[in-house]
Amino acid sequence: MAGFLLDTHIWLWMSITPQRLGRVVRRRLEDPRAELWVSPVSIFEAQAAYRRGRLREIDNFTLWVSDSLSRFQIRSADMTRDVAMEGHTFSLPHGDPADHVLVATARAYGLVLVTDDERIIESQAVSILVND
Repeated sequence: MAGFLLDTHIWLWMSITPQRLGRVVRRRLEDPRAELWVSPVSIFEAQAAYRRGRLREIDNFTLWVSDSLSRFQIRSADMTRDVAMEGHTFSLPHGDPADHVLVATARAYGLVLVTDDERIIESQAVSILVND
């Protein structure tokens, strides 16, 4: 079974509104053999959304992150030198640094990126599991 790097919105949906996940994605992510990974950049993005009041379902952000990572047995795909160096081997059609880090992380760790971000999908810069 493949390892999956969860794009920030996929991780949030999985944890808060799982009905937003497509049937195939949900089945693949719930497979006990699947390895789920989150980049620290996703925690940073989720924290920014929380501070802006966009994640009203979360009472305590720190506890929510800990609970989500534990509940879904999500590993941390940390920023490493290999991730940083991978960033120059592809291009995306936009300048969002978080998306660049996520793609570089998936590539460096050999993970499939789970996303429905059309710009990343269209770039073909990384293996993708599209949220259908």
